[in-house]
Amino acid sequence: MKKLLTLSLALFFCGAMQAQNESLTFRVDANNISSFSPNGIHVAGSWQSEANGGADWVPGANPMDDSDLDGVYELTVLVPAGTYEYKFIDGNDWSENPEGVPSECAVNGNRGIEVVAGGVTADLVCFGACEECLIMGSDVDVTFSVDASQLGSIDPAGIHIAGTFNGFSPAAMTDAGGGLYTFTAAIPSNTTILYKYTNSINFSVAESVPGECGQDDSFGGFNRIFDVADADETLPTVCFSSCSECTDPGQSYELTLFVDASQLGAVNAAGLHAAGTFNGFSPAAMVDEGAGLYSITTTVEEGSTVLWKYINGPTFGDEVESITGDCGADDGFGGFNRVLTMPSADTTAGPVCFSQCVACEIAPENYMLSFSVDGSDLDDINPDGGIHVAGTFNGFSPTAMNDDGDGAYSFSVMVAEGSTVLYKFLNSTDFSAAEEVPEACGQDDGFGGFNRVITMPSADTTASLVCFSSCETCPEVPACENPYPQVDFNSLIGTVLPNGKLQFEWEPIEGQIGCQINIIVGDGPQQASVIVGGPTASSFTAPAGQLVPFTTYNYRVRCGCSQNPTIAGAFTDFAAAFYLPPAITGEMGTAYSNTPLSQINGDEQWNNTGLNSNVVGDLFAMVSTESWVRVSPNPAQNNVNLSYNTTKEGQGLIQVFDAQGKLALERVMTFSKGLNSVSLNLNELENGIYIVEVLKGDSRESVRLLMQ
Repeated sequence: MKKLLTLSLALFFCGAMQAQNESLTFRVDANNISSFSPNGIHVAGSWQSEANGGADWVPGANPMDDSDLDGVYELTVLVPAGTYEYKFIDGNDWSENPEGVPSECAVNGNRGIEVVAGGVTADLVCFGACEECLIMGSDVDVTFSVDASQLGSIDPAGIHIAGTFNGFSPAAMTDAGGGLYTFTAAIPSNTTILYKYTNSINFSVAESVPGECGQDDSFGGFNRIFDVADADETLPTVCFSSCSECTDPGQSYELTLFVDASQLGAVNAAGLHAAGTFNGFSPAAMVDEGAGLYSITTTVEEGSTVLWKYINGPTFGDEVESITGDCGADDGFGGFNRVLTMPSADTTAGPVCFSQCVACEIAPENYMLSFSVDGSDLDDINPDGGIHVAGTFNGFSPTAMNDDGDGAYSFSVMVAEGSTVLYKFLNSTDFSAAEEVPEACGQDDGFGGFNRVITMPSADTTASLVCFSSCETCPEVPACENPYPQVDFNSLIGTVLPNGKLQFEWEPIEGQIGCQINIIVGDGPQQASVIVGGPTASSFTAPAGQLVPFTTYNYRVRCGCSQNPTIAGAFTDFAAAFYLPPAITGEMGTAYSNTPLSQINGDEQWNNTGLNSNVVGDLFAMVSTESWVRVSPNPAQNNVNLSYNTTKEGQGLIQVFDAQGKLALERVMTFSKGLNSVSLNLNELENGIYIVEVLKGDSRESVRLLMQ
């Protein structure tokens, strides 16, 4: 039963789908076609994807039927209701004989039809016409006549004619002399024919039929059209590519055309050619004038319209130039011809650049640009290749410069004259250590800084030597002499950085080679000395998390002409540094500041074993002799870790109070000597500020905690 139901539903849906399609019947009377394609009559249009399931406008997909051999072809298809366009073809390819639909019954150059419920049958029409065909009678002689006297040159094969009466296969016309050509064909009476003349045995140089005497040929141009009566007839003589007779030629003048092929990748071995109305669009060799310039001279009648184009080779199968409508006239093949109305005087056109409307731009000359930078003012120069340069000349990809010694670096590159060169120097292989170019000698780089800038002259150029990150040369460094002046005591600064590190700073002295910082812990005797090298040495930073709480750090500085083994000279007076605040490393209580110092000889020499090394004692290995407490994380959301340092073991009490002093948590603990760690579960506490307190003997340590 289930299978029967499924089958019934399938049949129902199938029938429902079929019910959406309506019948569409095409009909065309082909009795006016004098020579049929052996491939038969076809119809193509925007309905084919609906009827065939494939693409639209496929000329050979749907042949029409003339089973009763009356010359009327039909085809019926099923398509959804809607509006469609279509066209009949004498053959199965667009290159054969597609009909040209007259404008009075055309929709976008095609036939149109609306399919409605119940289906529709198209009106019977004559092939290429809006009405039914006239009843053809017997053949009559039609004589064609064309005047080619005004063509620049006539193809050796002569003038030909192609039309519906010969399947658009060009047939040679008879040369009647004086540029006149005739052709007589037997054509059924009461038919309409389409045709055009060609200056060749093919369509490569077919005439351009004006629209006022032609019918759209569906290829961007027009065919001539004629209704054949029931008697022999001779058509009026027309000028090639004209609707009327040729006018009497006026005065002719020389026209010289120049084209510049210097910017072509390669010129054809046969050279440049020109094809136009002056030579029947038969490519003619141009004269090589040298330096990529080619010319051709022809005689043209005054007032005539000259159309032409240049070809890199002897045929249209070679590289034909492609110009725009700015300097051209539609050539009927989707492109443009160059155009000129001939003046009443000898005329020169060009030179123009191949495939352009204007003359070729002259490529600028390249010249050598040399940069120099002085890095002697830098603390350290990048060990990986030294100073680099990045700019418009290398896509801002850092390139190593030449080390010229004494901190100077240079780099040379070829640059086009007149170009704007932007660049900057880098003490690295990337932009992490790029110089900060002053605005006074820079141009906005779009990233909050500046690039150096120079406009390249028409000559080799060397940019002035500048100091790294400066518009000027580096100042001369005076010779370093001992004993060295003492560092200004007032410039000593101790600062706790946001990352918890302790930074000691002082004002450097011009010309110094290195400085020695002597750090005293508390009132001594623990102390350490560190060498800070470089002529601009002015600071030393102690790492965060390794400093001893509740301890005052005092320091003094002296600088000199050497770094190793000693630095001579007088120390500054001592300056008190700062302890780490609770907000940075956790609550540590109150530091002991202004601790009295033991008397130390200010002129004492301090030995060292190298840069940034501790000499006397270990500043960061000292252990606190005080009790303290801290919690982390702070602020916290649930659990916190309490760290408690004590000098004695024993029992103690951990208490947590809210901001009103109300006890929120209490725990009895036994503490060991040294650092103790306790995990506290504070999930039940509301958000707010709390005081965490540890009581042990006479010691009471507390820290503030923020819950959020």
